[in-house]
Amino acid sequence: LILVTSEEVTTADDSTPPSEATPPDNDASPAVARLGADDARARHIAHHLRKPDGATVKVGVLNGGVGEAVVTYEAPRVALRFARALLAPPPPRPYAIDVLIGLPYPRVTRALWAVLASMGVARISIVGAALSDPDYAKTSALEPSTYVPLLCEGLAQAMDTRLPRVDDWSARRLVDVLEMEADFCGGTKKSRDEEEPSPKAEDDEPRRDDDDDVKIVLDLGAHPSVRALLFDAASRRRADLSTPRTLGLAHRRAVLAIGPERGWTDAEAAAFARAGFAAASLGDAVLRTDVACIAAIALASDALRHPSCSCDGRIA
Repeated sequence: LILVTSEEVTTADDSTPPSEATPPDNDASPAVARLGADDARARHIAHHLRKPDGATVKVGVLNGGVGEAVVTYEAPRVALRFARALLAPPPPRPYAIDVLIGLPYPRVTRALWAVLASMGVARISIVGAALSDPDYAKTSALEPSTYVPLLCEGLAQAMDTRLPRVDDWSARRLVDVLEMEADFCGGTKKSRDEEEPSPKAEDDEPRRDDDDDVKIVLDLGAHPSVRALLFDAASRRRADLSTPRTLGLAHRRAVLAIGPERGWTDAEAAAFARAGFAAASLGDAVLRTDVACIAAIALASDALRHPSCSCDGRIA
């Protein structure tokens, strides 16, 4: 998918630079996105996909629809021409996965952005943890100018256009976040006016009741698996008592809390418990934060994606 922003899209008959052009007046207007010769997307079209003039490519508008565009080479630029009215929205997600990550090494933070976006994570929150080095919060990997392009890279890989919401709470203590953010603990939410807004996608997900959320914190120890916790949550809320092991997690949200490389402290684990998180384990091995994120998201996605499967994997 060649992902473009709405700011890059202009009327098809407008040959002025994108920074000076105006966007199309309506969705029926022919539209064009012109990419400079040094743009990675233009190089991908010309040198990796080897698309000739007049060929079509899959195009998506950030937080918008997906469709086909005709490639036109306007040296030195590459133009993508399409009709906005023909762009179809990406399929709705039957569930949402949010991640709360204890501030990791800067290189791990940088590596995670594209991965999390490609795996369909709806919200990414980076929080200061007791065992995180405070200096990690100074990394450029937490700046929108760095992570937004990486998120877009992940979206393009996944053929998606929905930009995850990002919360940079790296300067805040985990305990404070759990106490103040209603999304995680059901308590009093701090006013968003007090925080600097971050790039995020349009809210196209179905609204969920707090009771529909399954909140899981990863930790070492004799804890259940991520899948087991999700199945247990489903069985407690089953609609059909005759199938007690049926997974009924359609239109649900899972919040996964993954610690930094040194893990969570006992005090932080207690704070998670007070906020309604259940502890889960990925095994006895101490994993890097990025590896733990990928494993936990994959397990949660699999459980949430198959509402007709029972706990032991059989079709109900």
